[in-house]
Amino acid sequence: DTNLGGHQRTSHLLAVIESDLKHQEFESAERRLKIVLKECPESVVAKILWTNLLFARGKFGEATEPLLKLHKQYPEEPYFLKKLIEAEVRQGKYSKGLSRLEGKGTSVENIVAQNSIPSFAQDIEVLILKARLLWGAKEYEKALQIYGRLLTPSVHQVIKENFRIKQLNYLYPTGEASVWESMSLLLQSESETIDKLMGPSFF
Repeated sequence: DTNLGGHQRTSHLLAVIESDLKHQEFESAERRLKIVLKECPESVVAKILWTNLLFARGKFGEATEPLLKLHKQYPEEPYFLKKLIEAEVRQGKYSKGLSRLEGKGTSVENIVAQNSIPSFAQDIEVLILKARLLWGAKEYEKALQIYGRLLTPSVHQVIKENFRIKQLNYLYPTGEASVWESMSLLLQSESETIDKLMGPSFF
């Protein structure tokens, strides 16, 4: 019962802290976060909220260390890597972010040489992040090579290929296929609109 009561109190405090951050009550958020981190030093949620507080205050240098620890503890969680890179980019350290993406199949040469764009949204996000970092580092040509690869083939061509692979019935859409069927109808007359809606919005 004592543990349950402690857990409920911590959960309540974390909810209040989230509200504090939303309403920019930073001093209250800091005071409550210190209480939670003292009582539950391993709370990942509290650590995330702490880094959010530092971001809100513009203290990106101070946020780097806790984010680095979280990334090392959970290397397969993309959120911590992206947040860490964002903290470094906010300090103008584009080369740091680029080095953290090394070994993730994001070399410009590999990307350009691929026969197709990535299949998963997470992979595409990594490539867009890479392009953004290159742009920030003023390596414009490399950044544009990645953006160009993400748009080749065009989005509507990729979706058409998905239709073919899924062997959808275009006349009688049912269940999960209905979304794809709706997209198919749009593609017949509004392919440029689909490109604008689903392509990277950086051009």
